[in-house]
Amino acid sequence: MYLSLIRGRAIHSGILCLSLLLCAFLPVSLAHAEGSWRRYDDPNSGLSVRYPAYWGRDTTTNPADPELVMTFAAPITNGFIMNYQPATVEMRVVRSLASATTDIHALADGFQQYYVDRPHIFRAFTRTDLEVQQRPAARFSYTMLGDDGTMYVTETWQAFGDTAVNLRLSTYQLFGDRQQHYESLYTDMLESLYRKGEGSLTATDNMFPLGRMSEFADPRSRSNIPSNDFTNTYRTAGGLQILFPQDRKAQPIYDNYISSSVYVAGTKKNALHFTVTITDLYQAFIAQASDFAVRKRLTEQPDSFWLSTVRDAIVARYAETVPDFTLLSSRDITVDGNPAVELEYRGKTGAGELVTRREVLTVHRRVLYSFVYETGTTETRTFEKMVDAVRLP
Repeated sequence: MYLSLIRGRAIHSGILCLSLLLCAFLPVSLAHAEGSWRRYDDPNSGLSVRYPAYWGRDTTTNPADPELVMTFAAPITNGFIMNYQPATVEMRVVRSLASATTDIHALADGFQQYYVDRPHIFRAFTRTDLEVQQRPAARFSYTMLGDDGTMYVTETWQAFGDTAVNLRLSTYQLFGDRQQHYESLYTDMLESLYRKGEGSLTATDNMFPLGRMSEFADPRSRSNIPSNDFTNTYRTAGGLQILFPQDRKAQPIYDNYISSSVYVAGTKKNALHFTVTITDLYQAFIAQASDFAVRKRLTEQPDSFWLSTVRDAIVARYAETVPDFTLLSSRDITVDGNPAVELEYRGKTGAGELVTRREVLTVHRRVLYSFVYETGTTETRTFEKMVDAVRLP
């Protein structure tokens, strides 16, 4: 009995030592594994991307999703039920009909409208235009109901010449504690993309943005919007030139000695407007001052003073008068080489609809020029290029 007890204690001690060794060793092994990478080279597109060495790869093709070339899957863990992967990154590649660099923002505009039109499928949708390794990119984030609860989805489009690449990260809400970890790996994969060769992809304009949700997908045409497509020009009395596409027309709204306004829109019903407002700051502010010294001091102020003053006044007025107003961003840009400010804000319309708008302000020779349009639509990229194409007097 005594020997049995000794033997039992020895076995128990051995198991304890082994457990301690495993506890010390496994984290190191796991850290080593999570720090190791492999590369996947796609022969058809000539693209190369690196992915975690401990992730799996699935080359299963889907006729309804022809642009899907590879799925990278995180390993299943004991903490995840139903044997679903806690995270996947899908890689889609398509060669556009563009002869030069694919306009990634124009492509994203079309996909974005598809998502926005289906809020019951794609929830909490947001878009961010950014750069990845100095390449133009567009990122979508939204939630979906997946096979095992809510999925968080982030997909990023990048351009490599005439080829567009989409990496889509999908994670389950059940693994929220690992979300930041998967996002970090996803960012590394995005930045690791490069093109090794030309590949053999056939140029097309048919793309399916929904991947596994193929029953909701239909072919959607994409096209670049080069500035030379702006064949129409509207000239104001003060000499401002507004360039816009042939399928739109300019319509004056009002015109008086202080201010005038015109909108440019498509001919279809409920087409979105690009609104231009011109305000003579001398008539609006300086001439209204009753004190000569005040008028003189205001007259001596540079355009930069008026741009800053108007920007603050507009934000304050919107905050006071627009329901649920939120200033999302304010950044310095240029319009026709002139200093300008781009505001992006959200608020409710008179009908109670929550909309996001962008307003570009610039002051030239004490005249304020304002350009306003809604963001998050198929027209957004066209409106952005219209601002780029503006010619000041």
